[in-house]
Amino acid sequence: MYESQIASSITSFAEYHRRKKRTKPYTEADIKHVPCFKCGKPSDQQWQICSLDNEYKGLCQRCDIELNEVVLLFMGIPKHEVNIIIEKYSPKIVEIHYRPPGREHG
Repeated sequence: MYESQIASSITSFAEYHRRKKRTKPYTEADIKHVPCFKCGKPSDQQWQICSLDNEYKGLCQRCDIELNEVVLLFMGIPKHEVNIIIEKYSPKIVEIHYRPPGREHG
């Protein structure tokens, strides 16, 4: 089974690099038809990822918030300030959809 997982991941990696990469931003109308790069839900936002040859990837609201939080923490912003920034960034999304990583069930 392990060998098939390796073969599958190699195939997926190869397929990823063979397909045409998105190098231009999505339009507001187009982004809604793009699945979230992380979870597959419809995207609302997009990120340009330098390590993937500057390819644009769509993100749903929840994954966009989680990624913003990770980036802010990585940049050394204290957790209590990150919480305030995230709440200001999108209060309705935070209130309804967001739960900090590790608290998805509670």
